[in-house]
Amino acid sequence: MIRQIRKQTISEAVRETVTGAAAVGVIVGNTIHGCAAVDIEGDSLYLSIPSERNAGAAAVTKALWEGTDVPLALTAEDGSLKILRALPDRCHISGKVFARFYMKRRHEAPGGDISCVWEMTPDGLTAPDPAVVYSRQETAASLEDRHLDHEDLRAL
Repeated sequence: MIRQIRKQTISEAVRETVTGAAAVGVIVGNTIHGCAAVDIEGDSLYLSIPSERNAGAAAVTKALWEGTDVPLALTAEDGSLKILRALPDRCHISGKVFARFYMKRRHEAPGGDISCVWEMTPDGLTAPDPAVVYSRQETAASLEDRHLDHEDLRAL
């Protein structure tokens, strides 16, 4: 199935939630798989992922192929959680978009790394089901996933 990318104006509620997010992750079942960052530029939502080898990254890839949305967990500084459903449009593994988020990650966390940046279209913001308890799983890039200029690889 080929899906036309439909850019739409991102609502103020989504912009405020994304801007105020202290942590972001992809929800798979009852687990939030941590991501490096989420950001809005223009009418595009960008999600950078530290490693492609986890259930969160797999869920975004599957959603792209199936033309479905994926739930993103946005946690505010006060710990409150909102769920943003988003449709993946394309994955950047090089180029200007990737470079911008890669350098931003390196600036925020020296030695930090990302494997890709997903460009997505927001499709709805909701409150989480209070009956569901989410656990968080952070996934760092393994040595095999790191970029050649990563400090951990210089020592080898």
